[in-house]
Parts: sequence; C-alpha cells; structure tokens
Amino acid sequence: MKELKVIATPIGCLSDVSVRAKAFLEASDAIICENRKRCRKLLSALGIKGKFIAVYSADSIEKAGYIFSLLSEKDKCVFIVSAGTPAVSDPGHLLIKETVKRGVAVSPVPGPTAIGALLSVCPRKIKDFIFAGFLPKKKESLRKALAGYFRQGIPVAAFSTKRDVRRLSSVLGEYFPVSQVFAGREMTKKFEEYVFFENIADFKSWTENIKGEITLIIFPQEIKSDKSESYVTTSMQIAEKF
Repeated sequence: MKELKVIATPIGCLSDVSVRAKAFLEASDAIICENRKRCRKLLSALGIKGKFIAVYSADSIEKAGYIFSLLSEKDKCVFIVSAGTPAVSDPGHLLIKETVKRGVAVSPVPGPTAIGALLSVCPRKIKDFIFAGFLPKKKESLRKALAGYFRQGIPVAAFSTKRDVRRLSSVLGEYFPVSQVFAGREMTKKFEEYVFFENIADFKSWTENIKGEITLIIFPQEIKSDKSESYVTTSMQIAEKF
C-alpha cells in the first residue's frame, strides 16, 4: 500500500529527532522536503545515505505535479520541512490534500513544535489560545488582526522574524499597550532565550537588537498585582474600539 508519512523534524537541536522519525526516514523510498540542503544536513546527522530527495517548497498544483508522479511510483514516501511540523505555517497543506484525493494513505509522525515547546515553559497558566501562525506584515492589517484576536480574550501564539517582531512591538505599544508577551528566541539552539515581558516598553526595547527565529505568546490583558479577579484596562476593551 502506498503511503506518505508527514514527519516532524527538530526545530533547532538535531538530537531532538525521534527514534520513530529516524526509522521512517531510513525505510523511505523517497524523501520530499522543503529545503534540500537542510534535508541533507539532517540525514547526515542521522547517518542516513543514498536517499532519493525531491524538493517541494511551496503549495501550488504546478509545483506539486512532479511530486504526485513520484508518489504514484514509490511505495514509501516521507515529507519533511526545514524545521518542525509540516503544514503548520509551512508548506504541505495542498500536497497532503491532493495526496489524500489520490488514494494514498497519509499519516503523521509527531515531533518537535515551537509552539508546544514555548507553552511548556510559559510562566503564566494557559488553558486555551489562538494560533495565528505568521502575523500580517502590514501595520494596518496587523492592527486589525490583533484586535480581532484580542476580542476573544485569550492568548495569541505566533511566529515572527526579527524584522516583523519590531513592527509587532510598535503596533502593540501604540494600540494595545497593556498587553504582555512571552518570547522564545532560537529555541533549542546554542543561544536560546526565553523572556516574559510584563510591559510592552520592555518588549519593544528587546526587539531592537535581536537575531534569529522567534516564537511568541501575546496576552491580551495585564493582571493586577494583587492577583484579584478584576483587571486593569485591558487589550480586550481597547480592541472593542476598532
């Protein structure tokens, strides 16, 4: 039976790859990847050689045509992205959708996720949250997106780049100044950093000179220091104005 395994790979430290992920990579007839160089680096670290590698770097039917031909020829294919879980703010959704349509069995091989890792070390308790992926790049679109999320009154988890996070800090400071942020930078890598910002001014200052990949949890309210059930003016109330 033909199958496609969708495999999560390390978000930074290659030692985080699971035993099961390695086994499927070793047993595969072909590896579909987002980036050939990163794929080869992972395979080299695992001691896996001689694999057929095909690149699928963007969700489009045109670029997927070759991959579908490959899936019809090979029995055991796997799909990985540069880091983390495929189709989660990464290419893969269209590939998976069309693969299922063609009668190929698709199943996940779970593993590292930046959001899950950051949630596990967050100093504030989180019962539920909104996953926003990569937030809009344009200021007005970003403001509207945040306002929509904040109206629901629960934290927002998102990915960002060093350039985009500076824009985010400016928008938060201008429109949602009572928000709080928990940030993870270069997670599981040599210079990993985790910081909880109780005010946006400190967050904005932090973003000015940072490098690397960033994962964020944005809290839409500032809790009073006496830990009572009441709140100061909140981002939820501010969001209602937009």
